[in-house]
Formats: sequence, C-alpha cells, structure tokens
Amino acid sequence: MSTDVLVPAPVRNRRADLLLRAGVILLELFVAVGALYGGVSLLMDTWALPSEWLEALPFDGWTIPGLLLIVLIGLPGLGAAVFEALGRRWVIPWSLAYGVGLVAWILVQILIVPFSAMQPTIAIVGLVIAAASWSRLRLART
Repeated sequence: MSTDVLVPAPVRNRRADLLLRAGVILLELFVAVGALYGGVSLLMDTWALPSEWLEALPFDGWTIPGLLLIVLIGLPGLGAAVFEALGRRWVIPWSLAYGVGLVAWILVQILIVPFSAMQPTIAIVGLVIAAASWSRLRLART
C-alpha cells in the first residue's frame, strides 16, 4: 500500500512544488553567479580570450559580450532566484523563460566560440530549470 494514497493531493502538490522550487532556486543561483563572474571577467579581460573568437560578431573586444552575459543571463537569473525564494508565484513563467533562454544562449554560443565543457552543462541546467518550472505551472493548476 502506497503512503501517497493517505496524503491529500494538495499536500502532495505543495511538497512537490517546494522540492521543485528549491531545485530551481539552486540552479538559477549557480548559473547567475557564474554568469556575473564570467561577465565581470570578460569586462576586465581577466581571461585574455583570443579576439579571433569574436570574428563572427560585430565586436572588437570582450566588453559587449561581458555586458550581455551580465544583463541577459546573470541579472535575470539572480532576480528569478530571489523572487522564487520569496515565494512569488508570478515568477514561475519567468523561470521557465529563463531556462529556455539559457538553452538558446548556449546554442548561439556554440555557433560562435570554440566548444567548452560548460556549454552542455549550462544547456542541461537550462533544460532542467525549464522542465521544473513547467511542472510547477502544471502543479499550480491541479
């Protein structure tokens, strides 16, 4: 006999939502902190990346890519994690869009810069964030 049968559906849904929410928060923070660090590193040219990687882009240096990383990936991820932690239900679609956006960001990046092990890692994290957020939206409707 399953113990789930003894637990009312709304309680199961709250428990599932809490677990999904915690996972999404951790993943969003992981990506956001990495993106903020990476963006600042690009702005400061800490990594001294080759300018040849920019040939497909209309940029002469790493300043604009660093700013884009901060503005499009770092800050939205941090915002989503904070509002998720505060329990704001309206942020769930934002987290879903953030996960999909991460995958799109990586797909574009793969076309432009040489392959890095971080690319599939971030793409998978984006898929997990999107799937967990989608599940949370479905749970909210039941």
